[in-house]
Amino acid sequence: MTDNIYLSQEDIYNLYNILETHSFKQSTDNHLYDGTYPSKYKNVSKLDDSVIRMKESGIMPDKAKSKINKERKDHPPELINLNEREKELLLNGFYKFPKKNIKFDKSKLVLTKEFVLNIKSDAIVNTANEALLGGGGMDLLVHTYAGESLKEETSALPNVVEGNYYYGVKCLTGDAKITSSHNLPYKYIIHVVTPYLDNNHRTDKINHIKSYKSVLKYIDGQSIRSLIIGPISTGYYGYPMLEAAILGLNTIIDFMNIYEKNVDKIYLWIYNDTQYEIFNYLLNNLFFLIN
Repeated sequence: MTDNIYLSQEDIYNLYNILETHSFKQSTDNHLYDGTYPSKYKNVSKLDDSVIRMKESGIMPDKAKSKINKERKDHPPELINLNEREKELLLNGFYKFPKKNIKFDKSKLVLTKEFVLNIKSDAIVNTANEALLGGGGMDLLVHTYAGESLKEETSALPNVVEGNYYYGVKCLTGDAKITSSHNLPYKYIIHVVTPYLDNNHRTDKINHIKSYKSVLKYIDGQSIRSLIIGPISTGYYGYPMLEAAILGLNTIIDFMNIYEKNVDKIYLWIYNDTQYEIFNYLLNNLFFLIN
């Protein structure tokens, strides 16, 4: 569990130094997906009537979650208090942020609390584990409303092999895989494996940034022009909300500065009220200079 010590101003600047080092413009990796987008799955399973009623009512399947951060059952008190404290410091102007050059239409980033399945988009991001067979939080929501056939498709994906090493998992931390959408109202689901805290409760900043980059590469301007993405690792994995938001939002901004022409909308879907306030503040205070 993370210690109940909030980010300092020095920590903020260190985050920006890491972001700069691992930005799209500094990376030599191919930024866009160069593979084949999946076709519609042939044997989509039928949803149970109870799941259809849940969908119509806009129900979040994971009962451990709560829009009210202080009532969450998936976080220990220390993490809840840390997130609340950092949110208050942020909203009261405690933190100063380096100026950010914005070269795209800001309206293409949409912060929303709307029930996620009511948002029209080409793809949705699922925060998954290495097996890609379902879990809690967003993973549970996606698998519940996509249907059982999603597991059939993810199970058929090849296991990760690097050289002579066989990992026995479908996707490594920081990477993403794409499937068809099954019963979800999109064309695709992008499954990203996001980082845990380490054994000393430290955050994994590099893999956090890599997770966003692995997702964004699928926005090619043709098969995918719009995307729904929620916070990464801040659920069961216990990643502190403010640091996660700073890393994620800045990585999205870097992508948009280069690839705006590929994007119609990126929807930042935030279920939790505290996290929503953090993203809302950052969206309104990171945009200083428009070129």
